[in-house]
Parts: sequence; C-alpha cells; structure tokens
Amino acid sequence: MGLRCSPRSTSASSGFDIILLSSETFAYWTDAEVRTLAALLRGAPASIVFYCRRWSGLLPAHWREGVKHGSAETMSDFVGRYLETPSASGIVDFAQVLARFAGVFGAESLRVASYNAVLEAGEDLLTNFCRSFLGWRDPPDNGLGRQRVARHDRL
Repeated sequence: MGLRCSPRSTSASSGFDIILLSSETFAYWTDAEVRTLAALLRGAPASIVFYCRRWSGLLPAHWREGVKHGSAETMSDFVGRYLETPSASGIVDFAQVLARFAGVFGAESLRVASYNAVLEAGEDLLTNFCRSFLGWRDPPDNGLGRQRVARHDRL
C-alpha cells in the first residue's frame, strides 16, 4: 500500500500527517532542487533519511547501472576514477549530499543509517525504515522477502 502524490500536494496543507518521498536520485539533486522541495513543504517539519552503503558494494552497483544504460567503461576504470579522488563525487563522499540537505533543512533534520548493517542483520530496508524512522513497530511483510546481501557488500 502506498501513497502517490504530486509535488503540488506535498505541502504543509496536504492534509496528511506524513508524506513519504523516496528516491535514490535525491542524492543527485542540486542545491536549487533541494530548496524547491523545501519551498513546496512550506515550512512543514522534514526528516531526511540517508542510508550509507559501503563503497565495496556501492561502486560496483553504480558501474552496473551505467553499463545497463550503455556505458562501455570497465569496472576497474570506473572504480579507479572514484577511488583516486573520492572527495570529487557525491557517490562516495556522502558528506556532499548530507551538506546539501543540511544547508536547507538543518543538520538536525538528518538521519543516517547503515545500509549494510541493516541487510547483514537480516532485515529488509523497508521494514527497517518503517520501524526506525516512522515508529511503526510491526509493519506488514512487504512480500519481497529479505534482500540478498551481495558478497561485495560484506567486504
């Protein structure tokens, strides 16, 4: 069960107690896009939840996504580029993403969790999110089962 809403309805006057927006692409938003979200919320309180993932799993996942979209870059070249200067990219320098959202919503709005710790504990991300951040002690089974922990995510 989910709630779909347009950006126009994601404001303090939406009539909902909680509006949940979730997307990996928020990590790529510009300062202006984050400010636009804040403006749409019209001062309503916001919590920003960021799941950090180990580089050993994150970089291969990003590389595979690039290959799916036509990239011919080898994984070793891709990983090497990010490891050579990790501070040059928000993919591996989580502080860039967190600073962008903290600058608009305030550092007190940030919640950081370990993607790998959740999976290694045998819990799926949705259940963890519901319990940890929504205060939902017994969320229903999401029907997806436990997410597989890839070997490179255990390194």
